[in-house]
Amino acid sequence: LSVLPYETRTRKDRWLLKMHGCVNHPSDIVLTRSDYIRYADRRAALSGIVQSLLITKHMLFVGFSLNDDNFHRIMDAVRLAVPKDSPVRFGTTFTLHAQKLQEELWRSELKAVPMAGPEGSKSASIATAARRLEISLDILVGLTSSTSQFLLSRRFDGIFTKEEEEIRRAIVAMVNALPPNSRNASRVFPKVKQFLLEFSESSSW
Repeated sequence: LSVLPYETRTRKDRWLLKMHGCVNHPSDIVLTRSDYIRYADRRAALSGIVQSLLITKHMLFVGFSLNDDNFHRIMDAVRLAVPKDSPVRFGTTFTLHAQKLQEELWRSELKAVPMAGPEGSKSASIATAARRLEISLDILVGLTSSTSQFLLSRRFDGIFTKEEEEIRRAIVAMVNALPPNSRNASRVFPKVKQFLLEFSESSSW
């Protein structure tokens, strides 16, 4: 996992974009009003990443305020780039409670999914809505992830089927059978390592 913009993406497929800074880099944190006003000048490249994702992907917003001025600027740039009659929404936003005015404002761009139910219905408490959000995210992760990326990690012993365990043992045996100098001397091993990284969270192969 690469953390942008503090690490280069290199060959990593997964990355995390920290648009408003990071606690490990206090001077970069967007916190004050002046920080927000100057955001476009200092972080235009980061805004460009979000603009690209909004056009090419369907984004999910969780715990994000759609009242953010910088997000409004990003969305406005996307609107200018996309045909006005495009029926495709850019993303979905999970909220705790329905907000009719906000949903109306973003209706053509974002689909709102309030955890407490639609406005006017018997509204659930904040605690209940928050719990529903947790469950929804757990289901989403379960549907979109695979245990295969942890096949070679001992931290996940016990979650694999008998057949998966047999595959793991066969892969580990293959790696252990490699001659000691083959990893550095062979031009083929980088390809083998890339294969192994698809089944492991470790890069120590």
